[in-house]
Formats: sequence, C-alpha cells, structure tokens
Amino acid sequence: MSDPCENDWSLLKKLARYLRSHPRLLIRFDYQPPPKQLDVVVHTDYGGCKRTRRSTNGGMALLGNHLIKSWSTTQTVVALSSGEAEYYGVVKGACEGIGIVGLVDDFTGNRMVISLATGSSAAKGIATRKGVGKIKHLETRTLWVQDQVERRRLSIKKVNGLYNPADVLTKYLGGQRLSDLLTSLPLKFEVGRHSSAPQL
Repeated sequence: MSDPCENDWSLLKKLARYLRSHPRLLIRFDYQPPPKQLDVVVHTDYGGCKRTRRSTNGGMALLGNHLIKSWSTTQTVVALSSGEAEYYGVVKGACEGIGIVGLVDDFTGNRMVISLATGSSAAKGIATRKGVGKIKHLETRTLWVQDQVERRRLSIKKVNGLYNPADVLTKYLGGQRLSDLLTSLPLKFEVGRHSSAPQL
C-alpha cells in the first residue's frame, strides 16, 4: 500500500468489480449442538509475493459449522521450499487454534482438541515427526507444534486442495472458483442493504 505500482491498480479494479457484483456476504450462525473440537483449515501460497518472494498464510477456524475467525498474513521469513512455507502456515493455524481453545476453556471450562487440516503432505509430515529431519534450515522455534501433536492436543489431517476453503485467502481466484469455495462455508451472498442499515 505504501508503494503501489500499475499492477496493484489493475488488481484493485478487479477487486472493486467483484465487490460491486457481490455487495453483501452474510456469515450464518445457525443453531447447533455444542461442538467437541475446533476445526482449523490452512493453506499457504508459496512465494506468492513477486517482489519479496514471501509466502502468504491463509486460514479459517470453525466451531462446528460456525466460522469464528479467518486470517491472511504474509510470512516474516522467505521459505526455501513449499513444504517449509506450508509448515509455517500450519504453525500459524496452530497458534490461532490454541488461542481460541484457551478462550473457550476460560468461558466454559471445556478443553477442546484442535483438528488442523492442510493441503500439504510435506507440512503434515513435518508436524507429525520429531526434529527438523532433512530440512536443516527450519526454524527450531516452530517445532513446538510437533510436541502438541505428540501430546494429542492437536491432530493434523490432509485435505484435498480443490476443496480447501482457505485457498481464497492466499491468492487471486476467478469469480466462479471464489464463489464455489465461499458457499462451501456457512456464508451466503445477498444483494442490497439490510433493512436495519442506515440510509446512505
């Protein structure tokens, strides 16, 4: 934002056109029984920034069918492989999940487990073993996730990349693909303004 270029302007216009055709997106919170676990789904766009070559973390946290948090952040380090970038995305998702589980525990006394889904087999492999393995340059401060998996406070599973809703948070997608992924979540597109919204 501080140093925009011509390409940024064209992407901004593309975003404006999409928002104009999809003015309202509702997050649905339908009645549901108390969930027993927190579901976190993550995805990472490896080297997505063309200038810095840093990767983008995207993720969503769901309590049952309720989407309670989403994020899209640029990684602070330049990952040397897609597996490393995806693993850092898993670390980010685990951090967010632990924070949410802590809040739920404070309010209800219910200590939930975290089920984290990633589209990367490499990231899943790193998270479920001990130590850095062949990835010697991996930051050791991120290996606490392996300990959480070993203690069964966090489980890691693989999700098909075609159906990973966190994909919308990491890269530019076509309108149809974006709509398909968003409608797989408790979200609904509407037109116009809500009746309780102030007049413009």
